[in-house]
Amino acid sequence: ASCPFPNSFIIQNNRDSGPLRRGQITIAIAADQELSEQSVREALVSLARKSLLHPSRQSGALEYRLLETTRAYALLAPGLPDEREQTRDRHARYFATLLEGSDLEIYDPIAGRRTALGWQDELHVALDWAFAADATLAIRLTLAAERLWIELAGFAHATHYLGLALKQIGAASAVDPHLYARLLVAYATAHSAFLTRETDDPALYEEAWHAAEKTEDELLQVRALYALIPILSRKRLPTDRLLNEFFLKAANSDDCFIQQLPLIIAAYGDVEGSDMASALQKFEKAISNCPEASRRHSLYFGHDMIVGSEVTAALIRYWMGSFAQAREQLALLVERAEASANSLTLWFVLVHGAIWCELRSGDADCAVRYLEKLDVVSRQYKPWRSMVIAYSAILTSVKYKIGDASEEELRGAERRFSDTMAHDDYMKSQAGLFHVLMFELAAIRITLSEFEAAEQILEEALGFSQNDEDVRVIGVHHRLSAELLIARNRPGDIEKARPLLQRAIDLAKLRGAYLYEMESKVSLAKLEVASGRPDKPKG
Repeated sequence: ASCPFPNSFIIQNNRDSGPLRRGQITIAIAADQELSEQSVREALVSLARKSLLHPSRQSGALEYRLLETTRAYALLAPGLPDEREQTRDRHARYFATLLEGSDLEIYDPIAGRRTALGWQDELHVALDWAFAADATLAIRLTLAAERLWIELAGFAHATHYLGLALKQIGAASAVDPHLYARLLVAYATAHSAFLTRETDDPALYEEAWHAAEKTEDELLQVRALYALIPILSRKRLPTDRLLNEFFLKAANSDDCFIQQLPLIIAAYGDVEGSDMASALQKFEKAISNCPEASRRHSLYFGHDMIVGSEVTAALIRYWMGSFAQAREQLALLVERAEASANSLTLWFVLVHGAIWCELRSGDADCAVRYLEKLDVVSRQYKPWRSMVIAYSAILTSVKYKIGDASEEELRGAERRFSDTMAHDDYMKSQAGLFHVLMFELAAIRITLSEFEAAEQILEEALGFSQNDEDVRVIGVHHRLSAELLIARNRPGDIEKARPLLQRAIDLAKLRGAYLYEMESKVSLAKLEVASGRPDKPKG
């Protein structure tokens, strides 16, 4: 009669494919030395025949669901002494064992994900009970659930329960250093997914690194460093010593994926400095050395970093003028990310490559399809919605220029975009992307003749430049500043715009960035027309 679980019971046979089996969950939990599995099965079928349980196949497996009224009655019904506690204990231990034994390398992206989604409520019920009744079991179950939360973008749940586990272990008289390090690194990694002001404290990540450093766990140490270094970089704090430590550990590793991490980090550093040729060479080498990341690595590092490297390599090719090749590669990467069913990987492909390139190419139809995919995946984690707002506004601007959107629609999109850019901490945390979006917002404001607001955000974006030859910041800033001057057309504006565009063209040539060179030359042609000198632009 007692019912400590969510209102669904799975009684299917143990014939599911994939490691995350939903198996005979209710039967395995309810059965004990006095009650056989067959007896439990027969009892469930009997209750279903009496309409006290209702069959459902919404998740793909046969489930028997309780009505809320029946569930409320079962919770209040009397039972044997300690019956509920014993059942809850078996329930929590069942899921701990199940998750610990999951082999994610043979995870079925469709059936496995559907099963994992069905486990969420049961897992939270088990954790809530365990934290109140058995701290050791609670910590064990929390660590076992980490990969599941990453898989399902359950970062809020991860930080909540990992935080509780750290409090529990902190109150203990004796602490296993490796267990503590595992919890702390998992907690820091989950926090890094939030990337807001409240979760951007370097002290947390430094503590995780120091705890991992005391263990002999290579993966734990590398994960801790990988989480810490970007945080310090964003805070403009020294990273040289940690980078050296990171590179040394990677060089001494037998793991092909870990060996590539320094190369990938160095490549992203080159991207930030607009050294496109060097960045592309490094990405291509890393991809060649390790063509595919294991699912284990994809989860423990947030997303598939090999796919992420391929995305950025395609983006660089787009900047360098290989437009068709880059778009084709990104389309394949979208399909690959969807097939993997890793939410964060798909989000990365769409946000950091595919959508921007289609919008830049003016292919509104393809951009709409990608935005629909982003909208779906962003429902799993609320902060991701900020990118839907941003790219929707840019899409509206594209449509406005071809007559498919009204000025009123564009102004509404600009207001939503502006508000998100000003107040959304998650968007601000997107290194390498935030200044790109600032420039996109400035371009929309220029289109709407909001020159003062456009000028303000252009100057803010200029602060992201890494060096005097940073074409992705200085070059774009100069081009858009020139376009603002041309559109405003006050006395002297046209003459001020010309050297800005010439500097942007020179930078683009220096960096081999054909996209930026072409865009600046188009703007220079518009300037010559506006000035009554429609000559062929120099260079």
